[in-house]
Amino acid sequence: MKKMNALILAAGEGTRLRPLTNSTPKPLIRIDGQTLLARRIDALLTIPEIGKIGVTVGYLREPILLFLARYKEYKDTIIGYSCPRLMGTAEATLNAWKILGKEEPLIVFYGDVYPGAPETDYPVLIKMYLNEAKQFSLIGYGPLKNPPSGVMQVNKDSKVTEFIEHPSLAKIKDGAVSHAEWLILAPSVYPILEKSLMYLMACWDKPDQFPINLGEHFLPKAVQETIFYATDVGEHYDIGTIEQYCALQQKVYNNKLRSQLDPKLHLIFKALFRFRGDIWIIGNGGSLVVAQHAALDLSKAAGRRAICASDAARITAYSNDISFEQSYSEYLANLLAGEGILIALSASGESPNILRAVKEANEKYGVLTIGLTKKGSSLSKVAELALEFEEEDPKALEDMFQITFHKIVRMLEDVKW
Repeated sequence: MKKMNALILAAGEGTRLRPLTNSTPKPLIRIDGQTLLARRIDALLTIPEIGKIGVTVGYLREPILLFLARYKEYKDTIIGYSCPRLMGTAEATLNAWKILGKEEPLIVFYGDVYPGAPETDYPVLIKMYLNEAKQFSLIGYGPLKNPPSGVMQVNKDSKVTEFIEHPSLAKIKDGAVSHAEWLILAPSVYPILEKSLMYLMACWDKPDQFPINLGEHFLPKAVQETIFYATDVGEHYDIGTIEQYCALQQKVYNNKLRSQLDPKLHLIFKALFRFRGDIWIIGNGGSLVVAQHAALDLSKAAGRRAICASDAARITAYSNDISFEQSYSEYLANLLAGEGILIALSASGESPNILRAVKEANEKYGVLTIGLTKKGSSLSKVAELALEFEEEDPKALEDMFQITFHKIVRMLEDVKW
């Protein structure tokens, strides 16, 4: 099997994102609970064609090296490289490439960019590149940035004909695109990069103070000396500023909430449409609050007899006098009389008092039980009708519960008798 190595450039200072990066290196900034670095590494580890993964570190290197140490079973695959001084992306790439193996292609990632779908995009890209017979390099591109930086001119055959770092608007021609997220360097590029770097360092009096970068100092000349093609990288996001960081967090979260409404939602609607008996709703913690809100909306807006069995007095009384596990089942024993609906909310799907109440409602009282929970949980297995969500974060799950009830209530309002 053909292989390539990967390099993640993670040594930057993230100055535009301060104060977030005062004590946290930018690659360890979290988007929806996952660091930029983990999102990329986890995707690369699933690709058989990837050999070694190098990570260059400089600014606040200790937190990144400590983070990489979590991948204990991959200690021979993931290698962190400490830069002893301020080093540009060109020099960092050359040094790491030499250690990783300059005989193999190298895919280089900018560690401060959020990739949209690396788990699906990267395998296709890497297999496509390695299956090509001819040798060439690839530069990823996206829409033209404003202000423009790393602008490429590409011909009809997708060949890069010109690369300009931070051009004036007057130099940008129609059809220009921006360099984005990654590039794949063929082994033939290594000596070109080495020669370019040695020349530039010899020309400068203090090269340590002027980092030599891929975009600014290498790619403009390299695209004229060897073959570079451009390919669309799909969704990716620069989080260089606080505004961009907040906008991305909002976008990712909104996309998640829109995409995860369970297609079985119509079954709950059908169950509630003609039902006129009591609807009992239970939950713990944050789910208790959602249960209260759901009962209110079902009663006030949809005209159903909905009761939240979750309140502090009941739960603490039954928990104190009997047991926490029976805090719902004992209370509902006198209320579920063969007709009714029990809706249980649980982010973990493993709460003992929720599970016992649902099991007894099924076995003893024959009422319809509905569970809203994460996929594969115990609640999803014991409830007669389960809405499952592909999510681990309890906060996002509780948001999904709330959105689901709002949608159900809206539908019931629209067909209100």
